[in-house]
Amino acid sequence: MFNAVNAKLKMILGGVFLALLIAIVTTSTLAFHFYAKAKTEKLKTEMWQANYIALNHKIDEFSQKQTALFNEVRTLQKANEYTERELNNAIEKNQNWSNQPVPDDIKRLLNKTDKPANSLPADSNMR
Repeated sequence: MFNAVNAKLKMILGGVFLALLIAIVTTSTLAFHFYAKAKTEKLKTEMWQANYIALNHKIDEFSQKQTALFNEVRTLQKANEYTERELNNAIEKNQNWSNQPVPDDIKRLLNKTDKPANSLPADSNMR
């Protein structure tokens, strides 16, 4: 009789042990799966954050370049307005110079350049 009880007890304990083993393996597999998924999500988040920061830096650089460009355009516009005013003033002073040589103040305004005087290429054939 004790042999039958021992055999049943061994079967029950074996079944419980097997169920416990299956539960442990399943739990560890799920834990590993969720750990791997969390690690992947963390890497994606870090990558997105790095891309976001890099994009913000590029936007800042673009804004600085745009501001510098706008400032340069304003400077050129002011220089153009000044030249135009000077030209109009010179024309008003010399209304009747169509049959005469170009007045010096007009020549000065028309010959004014932002480039140095030696900016033209040297060509030996032109001498």
